[in-house]
Amino acid sequence: MAGGWKGSTTECDYLTKLPNRGGLFRFYDSMDRKSVNHYMFLDLDNFKTVNDIYGHSTGDELLVLVSKVLVDNVTEGSFISRIGGDEFVIVLPGHMSRTDVENTASAILHAVFHTGKRRDVITHISLSIGIVIQQSCDCSLDDILCKCDTAMYRAKQSGKNRYVAYDIIEREFLEWRKIENEMRSALDKKELRIYYQPRMNMVTSELVGAEALIRWEHPADGLLDPEQFLPVFENTGFILEVDLFVFESVCRQKQIWNSADLAALPVSVNLSRLHFYQEDFSTKLIEITDRYNVDRSELILEITESAFVKDTIQIEKIIKTLKEAGFKIAIDDFGSGYSSLNMLKSAYIDELKLDGSFLSLSGHGERGRLVIKNVLSMGKDLKLELIAEGVESQEQVLFLTGCGCELAQGHYYCRALAMIEFEMFAKEWKRKQEHAVRFSFCSTLLDESGMYKGEFKGTEVTYGKGVVKDRCAIYFPGGPVKQNYLQLPADVLKSESYSISLWICPNELVYWVSVLFIEFDNGFASLVPSAWEGTAVYRMKDDREVLGWYDTRCCSLPVNQWTYLTVTYDARSEICRLYFNGRQAAVLEHIPPLRITKQIMLGGDKYQPSFRGYVCELMISDRVASEAEAESMYRGYLEQQGFGISEQEKTAEGFVLHF
Repeated sequence: MAGGWKGSTTECDYLTKLPNRGGLFRFYDSMDRKSVNHYMFLDLDNFKTVNDIYGHSTGDELLVLVSKVLVDNVTEGSFISRIGGDEFVIVLPGHMSRTDVENTASAILHAVFHTGKRRDVITHISLSIGIVIQQSCDCSLDDILCKCDTAMYRAKQSGKNRYVAYDIIEREFLEWRKIENEMRSALDKKELRIYYQPRMNMVTSELVGAEALIRWEHPADGLLDPEQFLPVFENTGFILEVDLFVFESVCRQKQIWNSADLAALPVSVNLSRLHFYQEDFSTKLIEITDRYNVDRSELILEITESAFVKDTIQIEKIIKTLKEAGFKIAIDDFGSGYSSLNMLKSAYIDELKLDGSFLSLSGHGERGRLVIKNVLSMGKDLKLELIAEGVESQEQVLFLTGCGCELAQGHYYCRALAMIEFEMFAKEWKRKQEHAVRFSFCSTLLDESGMYKGEFKGTEVTYGKGVVKDRCAIYFPGGPVKQNYLQLPADVLKSESYSISLWICPNELVYWVSVLFIEFDNGFASLVPSAWEGTAVYRMKDDREVLGWYDTRCCSLPVNQWTYLTVTYDARSEICRLYFNGRQAAVLEHIPPLRITKQIMLGGDKYQPSFRGYVCELMISDRVASEAEAESMYRGYLEQQGFGISEQEKTAEGFVLHF
């Protein structure tokens, strides 16, 4: 045996021929009390399963195999023992560095997993290793093994097939004790601060809410993240006081906001599952909202999905009470572990928040993306609001919005902000009062407000039947370039971001003829019903780039039929979307903003012959419409009394309005 140890037969394991527990203690007693060594405690994961499935003879074979792996992968001068069952202890010489010890542990884990013998058995097992670094022999071996055992169990709890060093646990323990000793004074001295992470609409790039998050501004250690102290708060029950502190702070702040620009902004607050065992919990929340005169529908109570692992009936009872009081309820961290699918059946759940780790499945190929798509589809079918957490890239934004999820939180938009920073962010990103200009063409070229008037360039203006009874459409007879089109005031479009929607009925399709043309200071945008066979495009041309052509494409418009088109461009995300009868048909990213509107032409453009057909219900807005809004506008026409289609056609996937 390494180290020159000689033991009696009674101190030798009969199976592996390694020293047994008695041999380990004899070896330890023989060492110089001043010597320093490293210790490893190794336990075979799932060893009982191997015995149950394959029998004890196979289990014995496995133990012999592991003992050989240990002998082959430790340095000269090490002592290896099997102290019982599936447990081994290794004593490594003190001259080894910490890196050498950790490399030895990694080598053992790798060697056990990749051994070529009995793959059917090896796939069932792994090793969990606890390590004690630089331990002198002036204490009892039992104390050392106790430390090793603690570290080994941490390795098991962390997922098995890994090693954990005890000094890491020891530091964590000291940090936990420090937090326990200081957490009460932190609340009393107002060191706990409320930060707000913006909740964004990914389609419109608008602020639609916020999540209140706790931070500890420690006088000595600086700003602490919740991961550093919340587990201690939860373990000690102090989280009950902290959650109520956060909730009341939010209500106090909302009372201030209600007289400012952030009135009615929804804010979500996290709640520990421990609250649901407090009979007066609902009463406390209701009393706080009454005290600050806060609308409870603007408060979202977030409960992690892991809370539903047990006591579901008790938790749902409290949730029902909170819901009836007017609060909104969200399941937080959905997909991070235990999936509370049964809870989704509850009529009291309003929102589903996808955990960032679950969202990472979108990067795991088509199978991972399919899982997320189906979860989102299920959420939509249940009429739940869907919010994605941990959004970090535009690729994720496009994937999620393509699945029908429009709301998100994450560093792609913004980290959690202190109050002053959040209010500054909100001023820039909160939805502003919409500037929208609508032309109904009811035998006039004025918009509905009477502020903007178009000028027809060409023959006398002709009106026809619109899509709604008693409302008109403007008819464009076609013709050469720059003839028979409607010139609209340039200041109808005031923003780099915008939405344009209109009903179109072409009488003929000529390639590259525009129904709408907008000239900017540095380019143009053109809505083309038929760019080439089978394709319609919203083309944006940036004159600052040699190859600055950007075509958002969908299927070509049908002839002599009405189609409702909505095009949106978000200058912040540089994304253009095209909606066909209320549904997203095309999306294109990385389109630079076109600035300063010079002219708007309806029914023609500067380069091609003029459009022939009908247009009605033109709306130009300075904000980006979401897919839900685009569909709502479309459905709004279908549901109007006097809409020009039959009830049977209304329920069809698509419909036809004939002239």
